[in-house]
Parts: sequence; C-alpha cells; structure tokens
Amino acid sequence: MIVMDPPVRWGRRATSHLLSDLAGEPGRIELAAFALRAGLPVRALHLAGTDREHYDLPVELARVAEAAGAMRVGRSELARILRRKKGT
Repeated sequence: MIVMDPPVRWGRRATSHLLSDLAGEPGRIELAAFALRAGLPVRALHLAGTDREHYDLPVELARVAEAAGAMRVGRSELARILRRKKGT
C-alpha cells in the first residue's frame, strides 16, 4: 500500500512523504510503479534503495498522489511503518 503523511513546512514549502508500506525490493517496485502512474518526478525520490526510500511531495503533488490512490496516514502511523520496514 502507498501511504503519505500530512504536509510539514520545511522553509517556504510544505511537503508530504510518500512511501510504500512494503519492505525491501517489493516496496521499491510498488513505489516506483505508483510514481510512474501518478507522473511524479524522479527528482522527488529520496534515500533510494534504503528502507527509508520515499518521495518528498509539495502540496500540489501530494494532491496528485492522493487522487492516484495514496492513502493518508498520520505521522505516528508512518513512523510505525518505517520501524517495521527497518526491522525486516
């Protein structure tokens, strides 16, 4: 499942984090396929190849991702997903 947290202000921009809840290669494949379908720019990908791989999305791209099927979760749920992925 592709999830994203509420936007956080970093400087002048607010961004959301978009990631897969699957660990390892399946998660990377799921995230890459979603990003391609949603038309997300590759430059928005951070920490590629790690258990923390994610897209930083400004509000306007977060809306696109949500329309493409990303599920909004709270920060605590996102942190739980990242801890689980790290542990696998």
